[in-house]
Amino acid sequence: MLAVCAPKPFLYQGKYISMNVTHTPIDEFLVDSTVVIAFGFRGGTGWTGTIYQFAVIQNGTQVRTIEVEWLDIYNRRTYSIEEDFPAKNTYLIYKIFETKPAYEEVKGFIPGIVKGKMIPTIRTNY
Repeated sequence: MLAVCAPKPFLYQGKYISMNVTHTPIDEFLVDSTVVIAFGFRGGTGWTGTIYQFAVIQNGTQVRTIEVEWLDIYNRRTYSIEEDFPAKNTYLIYKIFETKPAYEEVKGFIPGIVKGKMIPTIRTNY
């Protein structure tokens, strides 16, 4: 039998919502009536990893996940705000950074993405 080392879910009780999570949020804010819960990560292995993740919640249900990921290509690291839509076989990149962005800088882009006002710079289908 294999042991699984996944984080154990716990009840997060925030300013606007309570929900089960596996990591402690670093922030929670509203975009109109939509709740956004932010998480910070240090992880990543090999050539890619996630540094921030934003859970977008409407009417108590998570409807989107927006991430800031890093990617190493030819010993050069870039960071991007991105979103994956597996049901539509679509991957969107909203913004690319040459250096690691601060949380507050990234947070400033989230309302535009949630409201559909920020156009992706890259759209790919897979």
